[in-house]
Amino acid sequence: MKKIKNYILILCAAATFAGCTKTQDPGQTNLVKAEGEFWVMLYADGEEQYPSPVKLSTVNVAADKDSIWIDHFEDGFIALQCRAGINMQNLTFASPTNSPNLYATTKASWVTKPNTTYVPDGATITEGKIMPKAAHSTTGVVTDSIYFKIVFSDDPTTYEMKGTGTTNWAEDDF
Repeated sequence: MKKIKNYILILCAAATFAGCTKTQDPGQTNLVKAEGEFWVMLYADGEEQYPSPVKLSTVNVAADKDSIWIDHFEDGFIALQCRAGINMQNLTFASPTNSPNLYATTKASWVTKPNTTYVPDGATITEGKIMPKAAHSTTGVVTDSIYFKIVFSDDPTTYEMKGTGTTNWAEDDF
């Protein structure tokens, strides 16, 4: 009788632990491979437009299927949040022609920071690509890389943005 109780106890314990295993991460989105933060530089005709890298984010949209937000809001730089389609097979992206800049269309008071130099009405992004493990941080940590061309709605210049993924370590921040 004691052996039967022990077997029942072992089976109950095993069932309890088996029921606690996770099969998926509920906090993960379908676009997780395309999401991230990057230290980027802006170039026009190969010339740097700002003295040091600034932070840019790629974030999933609410539909969580085939689009991301290209989001940049930094003092002394461009306030930009526009939508881009994403191909998750090869991590390439591009925006529709003149994708509206949400920071310009909302005209919210928090958008206008004193040092923000430029808030375009929209932008067209082409040749966008996120390259996993294709770059190194300033301390040598392997990170993702990002590249795309961008034309702002009120400026015919084709700019290039390129950069490396952040590590969230103070030693790698600019």
